[in-house]
Parts: sequence; structure tokens; C-alpha cells
Amino acid sequence: MTYRMRIASSIAINSLERELHHNFNWLKERGCSIETRYEQQDRYHCLLVTLHYPRKGVLFREEDFVYIFKYQLAEIVAEHIISLWEEELVKRRLDKTYRGLLPEERSLILEKALSFMRCCDDSESLSLLMRFGRKSRIAHRVLDHLLEHDMLILDGFVSFYLRDYLKEIQFAVDLAWEEVNNEKKYNEFVKLLRYFVDSQPSRVLEVNLMMTGAGGFSMWDESGNSLDETYVRGCLEEIFTDDISTDDVLVSVLITLAPRRVVLHGSSGKLPCNESIKIIKKVFKEKIVTCTGCDRCRESLIKKGDV
Repeated sequence: MTYRMRIASSIAINSLERELHHNFNWLKERGCSIETRYEQQDRYHCLLVTLHYPRKGVLFREEDFVYIFKYQLAEIVAEHIISLWEEELVKRRLDKTYRGLLPEERSLILEKALSFMRCCDDSESLSLLMRFGRKSRIAHRVLDHLLEHDMLILDGFVSFYLRDYLKEIQFAVDLAWEEVNNEKKYNEFVKLLRYFVDSQPSRVLEVNLMMTGAGGFSMWDESGNSLDETYVRGCLEEIFTDDISTDDVLVSVLITLAPRRVVLHGSSGKLPCNESIKIIKKVFKEKIVTCTGCDRCRESLIKKGDV
């Protein structure tokens, strides 16, 4: 007995054909066999798939073999869509929604969008769970279609039956575009700050910086004179807002002072990982050095109980 169906796709289908031959072990162990024949029809790659199955047996009816075949085929097609179609769908969404992108921007957005689709934060187990759930939903839709039709055109199926999946792709592309756009603005902002620092005369030659508890900081010049009172108060008076954070004050003070060198003190010169500190590192870059050990650093470590 035989059952035949056809799969068509505008994307190369040879990987799907390989998967069809490598799977269906359960059916093969019960006397079934799978044949495939490739055809090219206009812009479509077509695959004629034939299932040969035995007549009614003791445990299984003929329709049981066909149903199991369609069920397993749905799983294979779902994996094929996620593995091969996903990148193509992201590219199509990019071309449709964000035209006029520079090649490097398009490449970066594509990479980020695919990363968002494949990863969930830094949790590998959660990412696998999300992927499994997405594949399961797609496989269920494919099976519903196969139970009613002997022809599966992947282009139309994805467009009309997987709209939830396409919404996920749209969200990933929008999120990637927003992130790339924000990074672009951020880099332009940092570039402007670097230009400002490099173009104005330095008020002090050197700023020594030590982070203290609760997000505070202490600064002194190359002669050991404290810079906290004079410049921090002056900075706060110039910024007419009560909503400014300590980190923002630190950035503003350093930009205003425009020192030729910034020496980091404390726990191996490490600073908290926040946006303001990242800006400082990017703006002053080669001007930042780390103290290898001084009296103030040792006093700080003693107070923290690290020595």
C-alpha cells in the first residue's frame, strides 16, 4: 500500500530530503519504507514523498501507519522551518520594514534578531525550552494541515498558518533595530563627549578616583587635594534637577575637569558595571590607568576587611 504527498518550497529543500531518509525508524522497523523524488517547478523546489506500508496487521490499521507518518513528518518540517527558514524570514521582515539600511547595519540587526529568537537571556535551558515550545506549536499546525491535505507549500503555509510565529520574528527584528539604533546614538554621544574632553583645556592634570560604599566616590588631584566638595557641589548647582544619580554626577564632574589622566583606586581599580561607568571608560579610554597599590588603596581594603 502507498501514500503520496508533495512538499514545495522556494528555499532549497535538500536538507529536508536528507532528514526524511534519516528518520521514521519506528515505521521502518514495521515494514514501511520512504521514497523521495526531487523536482524543480518554476521557482519552487518540490519533493514527492511516498510512504510504502503493509496492509492491515494485527496491531495497526493502514490509516495508523499514515497518521504516524504525518505526525513524524510534521516534527521534521517544524525543525526544518526553525533551522532553515527562520533566517530567511528575518531577512524578509528586515527588507519589508527597514529599507535603506547600510549593509553593516542590516547585518548587525540580522545577527541580533536571530540571537533573540534563539536565546532567552543567558539561560541555555530556558532557551531550549522556548525553542521546544515554538517547534511544538509549528509542528501542531503542520500536522493539522497534513491531516487535510496531500500538498504542503511551505511559503504559503508559513505566511497564512504561522502568523503567531511571524509576530515573534517581527518583535525580534524590531527589538534588534531598536538596540542597534540606540547603540548608534550612544556611540555618537560618547564620540561627542570625547571631542569635548579632548578639545577643552584640562582643569586638573590628574584625577584619582575611588568608589566608596553605597555608590559614593572620592576624588583627589595629583597633589592629593580633594576634588569632591568644590567640583561636585558646582556640578550639582549647574544641573537643575533633583533626579540626577551619583553616577551621573561623577560623569559630569570628570567631563568638566577633562583630566589628562584618570587613576582608578580601590579593589584592583575595578568600577561598578553601570552605564555611567561605561561612558567614563569609553570617553577617557587610553587616559585611564589602574593603581597598582598605594596607601589609600590599602586603607580601603583594611576598612572592607579584605586584608
